[in-house]
Amino acid sequence: MWRFWRSLQPSPSSISPPLGMRIRICGNNEHFAQYSGINMTGCLIVSQLLGGMLSGLGGAVEIMGNYERFNWIALTQYGFDGLMVAVLARKNPIFIPFGAFLLAYCQIY
Repeated sequence: MWRFWRSLQPSPSSISPPLGMRIRICGNNEHFAQYSGINMTGCLIVSQLLGGMLSGLGGAVEIMGNYERFNWIALTQYGFDGLMVAVLARKNPIFIPFGAFLLAYCQIY
């Protein structure tokens, strides 16, 4: 019985890290990711697709939730504002609220 159970367990060489860890490794150190055997191109494409899907979902919720029906009257520039906040925060999630408040302050005054 023990041999049967052991045969079902994956070998340590066939275990790959979860997707989030692979994306984090690719973002932090490209050389280590290549040395670890992580496909850099695939990892970058998957992370861009996930980010695009989440930002599209967030934008749809923002636009559809503000109005009783969808009115395409003017461009809202939410995408460019989000890009500026990401640049101001320098890819650090802790600084995103500070960057957002700074951008809002600059746009109001």
